[in-house]
Amino acid sequence: MSELRTNRIIPRDGLPSGSAGGIIQVKQVIHTQFVKFNTSSFSAGTMNGGGAGNYQITITPTRADSKILVSFNCSYDNNTSNQRMNVTIYRGTSTNLGGGNGFCNIWNPDQRIQASCSAQYLDSPATTSAVTYHVYGKVSSGDGYLGLYDDNKWMHAMEVSG
Repeated sequence: MSELRTNRIIPRDGLPSGSAGGIIQVKQVIHTQFVKFNTSSFSAGTMNGGGAGNYQITITPTRADSKILVSFNCSYDNNTSNQRMNVTIYRGTSTNLGGGNGFCNIWNPDQRIQASCSAQYLDSPATTSAVTYHVYGKVSSGDGYLGLYDDNKWMHAMEVSG
C-alpha cells in the first residue's frame, strides 16, 4: 500500500494571482449549548448555564504562508422589539474579521425573529502557531441568542496552501 504525504498542494499550472491552492487539513467543531449576548460591543457572550461563551475552533497551520478558510453556521434569535443583532468571526480576541457590523445582521422592528446565520472568511494569519477563531455577537438592546434551543452550531477551519 502506498501513502502520499505533503504539506503544500499547488495545482499543476501554478496558482493565479490572489488565489490559494489545495486543502491541507480540515477541523470541525460542533457546539450544542446556546450562547446569550446582552451587550452592544462584540463579545463571546455567555453559555447556557453560565460561563464565558466558547463558540470557537482552533487550528495550527503547517506553513506560515497558508490561508485559513473559517466558517460557521447557527440559528439566532432576537426577542426584543426594535433590536438589532450582529454576528462576526474574531481571530483571537482582538481581530474582528467581519469589520464593525460583522458578517450577519438581523433586526426586528416589532416582534421576535428567529433566523439562520452563516459566514465564511479566508484569513491569512501568517503563523505556524495555533490560531483560535471565535464567533462573537452583539445586540443593540435586550438579549440575543445563538442556538437558543441548544441546536447544533458548527464551525470549520480549513488550512489552504498559499
